[in-house]
Order: sequence, then C-alpha cells, then structure tokens
Amino acid sequence: MSNLKMISKVTEKVAGTRLNHYLEVNNLSELYLSAYKINHSCETALLRVQNDILFALDSNKCVVLLTLDL
Repeated sequence: MSNLKMISKVTEKVAGTRLNHYLEVNNLSELYLSAYKINHSCETALLRVQNDILFALDSNKCVVLLTLDL
C-alpha cells in the first residue's frame, strides 16, 4: 500500500495555505478572485455576478454578459 496519495494531499494543503498567507500579508490578493480563497467558491463568484447585474439594471444601465467555457 502506498502513502503517496496522502502525502500529496498534505503537501497540496500546506502549499495552498502558505501561498494564501503570503498573498494576504503582502497585499497581493486580487479583490475579485474567488479561487484559492477561504470561504469563496464558484457559488460566491456567481452570486457576485448576479448581484452586479441586478444592481446595474436597477441603475438603468445596459448589461451584457459574455461567458466562455474552455
């Protein structure tokens, strides 16, 4: 039985945690980026887009949404 799968998961978790800490401490984190942030997901990104669209429509602004799925 191999422990490589467990070791890679632990290494990935540690690297992600250290990267997030570095970005936050040095103020390099993007405001609108949802990936790799604690408590952020695809759902929070979609809610943000929906909120921005509804806010723009309430302000009588024109809204165009273009999506691209690679």
